[in-house]
Amino acid sequence: MVFLKNDQNRKLMNILYIHGFGSHFNKQSEKVLGLSEIGTVFGVDIDYTKTFPEIKRSILQAVTDNDIDLLVGTSMGGFCSSVVGESLGIPFVAINPVLSPEQSLSKYIGEGVTFSGEPYTLNKKTLSSYPSFASNLFYLI
Repeated sequence: MVFLKNDQNRKLMNILYIHGFGSHFNKQSEKVLGLSEIGTVFGVDIDYTKTFPEIKRSILQAVTDNDIDLLVGTSMGGFCSSVVGESLGIPFVAINPVLSPEQSLSKYIGEGVTFSGEPYTLNKKTLSSYPSFASNLFYLI
């Protein structure tokens, strides 16, 4: 678990940033640095080759451990933000979210390499474990 605290040393809000497929939490990314202007930013590295219930448990643990007020995610992280935010009643911002993981990630089935050069193996069973995007809410994209 990694976090950044805003410079004023005052708690504005706790934000959990959830990265997209093939990526990792980068505390120096422009998005994370921008978010740190309005609160303390936490991140968790998600292995999207795991089933959605496993991923959701990891995110729920980060939310609980860090008293999260806002979820922010990009791409697959936006998808996860929507599902977890809806289930917990926590506001979320989904930036360019994946709406159908099973469809969007199907081109990555098999073996591949993440953006940071780590090998991965993704299978159809994993993709079929994902629910639908939380489309019955008002949200920002």
